[in-house]
Amino acid sequence: MVETTCKAMGNDSALLLFSSQSQIQGIYLDSNEPFNITTKRVNNAIGVAYDRLTDRVYWSDTALHQEAIVSSRMDGTELRWFLKTGNRSMAESMVIDYVARNLY
Repeated sequence: MVETTCKAMGNDSALLLFSSQSQIQGIYLDSNEPFNITTKRVNNAIGVAYDRLTDRVYWSDTALHQEAIVSSRMDGTELRWFLKTGNRSMAESMVIDYVARNLY
């Protein structure tokens, strides 16, 4: 059996993004410093994903009785709504495919 390890390259701080339903937050893991990404226009956020290449955060949300995928920059600016549906089902998990550049 061959042992392998995986180590992040670069000088960027490791971070964890999460939702508390009414806001999207993050925490830098090396310093335990929390930060808010957005508290505006977040109604019921569940799934969260981050795209380092574009520096955008994506989350699933319900507003006005419809589900949508929403994104913003890490500082909460440039809010974009897309993939609006007429039902109330929520995407509970999301991930960015770094090779094909798709959101799943």
